[in-house]
Amino acid sequence: MQDYSLHDLVLFSAEVFKHLQRAYNSNLWPWHWLALLGGGLLFLSLKYNKFTWLGPWYGAISWWWLAWGYAFQHYGQINWAADYLAWFFALQGLLMLLLLFRKPERAINVLVILLLVYAFMLRPLWQLLMMEPAMVSLPGLFPLPSLLVTLAILGHYRAPLPLWLLPLLLLLLETMTLWLLGLSGWTEGPIILLIMAVAILAKGWIPK
Repeated sequence: MQDYSLHDLVLFSAEVFKHLQRAYNSNLWPWHWLALLGGGLLFLSLKYNKFTWLGPWYGAISWWWLAWGYAFQHYGQINWAADYLAWFFALQGLLMLLLLFRKPERAINVLVILLLVYAFMLRPLWQLLMMEPAMVSLPGLFPLPSLLVTLAILGHYRAPLPLWLLPLLLLLLETMTLWLLGLSGWTEGPIILLIMAVAILAKGWIPK
């Protein structure tokens, strides 16, 4: 009898996954500049508490693009479950709009700043230096950095517990996929989850 492991759940190799990432990035150029511009506007909106609708709409549009442009059109080429993942991405986009009915924090939290700076600046710079330009992943274009920004937005708006569940589930799923593929990026997930747990408990990000 043949033995099976969790690795058998992934029907593609790390090289196939990286090739898809490169092709996706290449097809998107030069929209990366728009992603960076959106990140800058988001940061200014949260920092100065202006145009408070920008955070929820940024999150919504990002996840809707990820549903269509990433999961359905590209990831689906190698992963049969990508079509289902696209629906979860689209749902996350809708859930972000619920933040329009919440008041954001008056002052931006230090952890929110760190998450945004890491997602938009430090993480891409590290990828650029340690890997290759075609493997750089930006928020709004790739799931994992988009999850980091989503957590920052949720924290700034002190979103209730139900709005945290799907992003944390998606983060766990992304981490598991990278781990099964043997890619080093999987270590980000546990670290981020630990930081978020501390922030939620210490800073009271989730209203009671």
